[in-house]
Amino acid sequence: MLLRVPEHTSADIAGKRADAAAVFAGAAGEGRRMLTEVEAKAVLAAYGVPVPATTVAADAAAVEQAAHALFDAGHAKVVVKLLSKRVSHKSDLGGVVLDLG
Repeated sequence: MLLRVPEHTSADIAGKRADAAAVFAGAAGEGRRMLTEVEAKAVLAAYGVPVPATTVAADAAAVEQAAHALFDAGHAKVVVKLLSKRVSHKSDLGGVVLDLG
């Protein structure tokens, strides 16, 4: 529950506004109206919203390497998600695998 409004001024996020605008411009430049999860997290982070760390892996070997790195860092479980510029509901296509460990 939010008990008080965090103190800030618009100057706090002024430098990050350009980062968020660049993400939007990139998607728009590709003719997209939807951000990927990684892009959406980048916009949220630009405005100071905490987001979980995300690793992008290009193939199955990179996924395995990233998972091992997370396990070595002490994480007990890993989630793998499809990264697509066209699919918004990844779980509908089986594109989310939970609780790998």
